[in-house]
Amino acid sequence: GRGGFGITYVGLNERLDRRVAIKEYFPENIARRSADHIHVEAVSEEAAAMLEEGKNKALQEARTIVMADSIPNTVRVYDCFSRNNTVYIIMEYVEGETLLTRLSQKGAMKWEDAFRAMRPIGEALQELHQRNLVHRDVSPDNIMIASYDGRSVLLDFGAAVSSRAVHEGDRLRKDGYAPPEQYTGQVSGRSDEYAYCATLYHLITAVRPARAVQRRFDPEAVKPPRKLHADIPESAQAVLMRGMAMDEDDRYPTMAALLDAFDGAEPGSEHGPDVPKQRKTGKGLQILLAGLMSVCLLIFGASTITGLRNQPEIMVRARAGASIYSRPGGDVVERMQEETCLWVQESARKQDVTYLR
Repeated sequence: GRGGFGITYVGLNERLDRRVAIKEYFPENIARRSADHIHVEAVSEEAAAMLEEGKNKALQEARTIVMADSIPNTVRVYDCFSRNNTVYIIMEYVEGETLLTRLSQKGAMKWEDAFRAMRPIGEALQELHQRNLVHRDVSPDNIMIASYDGRSVLLDFGAAVSSRAVHEGDRLRKDGYAPPEQYTGQVSGRSDEYAYCATLYHLITAVRPARAVQRRFDPEAVKPPRKLHADIPESAQAVLMRGMAMDEDDRYPTMAALLDAFDGAEPGSEHGPDVPKQRKTGKGLQILLAGLMSVCLLIFGASTITGLRNQPEIMVRARAGASIYSRPGGDVVERMQEETCLWVQESARKQDVTYLR
């Protein structure tokens, strides 16, 4: 693969008969191949100093990955060295596809699938932060799903820095995933928290979040996922949006706290996307509710329906998941014959949650 700052090759360790990934530092804007098509040279005298600085940063990247080598779900480094006037990093080869590739091929992911893939990445980031490092480049294209065991792997530590330093002048960022403070070089673990939640947002909506600078002028630039028909519980959505708060002090104090909040988020009364306002009232809903009442009338008689009308809270829940009553299954009908109509509404609503999963 080729990026703006390097080229990644697939190699073979002949001694161990093991495939490896070889990352070559090759910044296209300041470097080119020499006449032998192997060595790297600067495109100008001014670029020469930048190339040398970049080589030092590439070596630092290797050292950073080594610091994270024992953290599960991060790519491993086997070796690094300087040759051909550039730097090579020998890393674990992870065969699979990135979450960005999966997103582009299959569209938005269900919440459970997205969080299942991302939770190990959150745990890896938490351990990284405990070692005073910030990744700074969490995004769908930097998370690989290994084909041989399905594990999630965090890639590309080229932007990782110490969380104890202020990196003025080093404004590396990826629009849509980078929080506001990253545009000034002042980052912390909460910066990764923003990027982590922005990645989840993209996975479940198939919409890349608006740039942080755009959100400064338009607070509604990032709509709640359920407004975009994402399959996420309201409680989990609240956690996600807090993790993407513009002010880092409004986010969770640590990645561990964020993950705990996601784990504690309950499905709530409705697991699917928000129902558009125009569908909450009108003829279509009246027909659905009328159909529901007809079923109750056939089984329990008019007296039960009268009881239902005196249950406004239950009727609100029926509106939220009204579509379930237009397609009840046989097992639900059997339960309806055994229990009260009020119980069936609760049962059907829970079945709708299972169906959407």
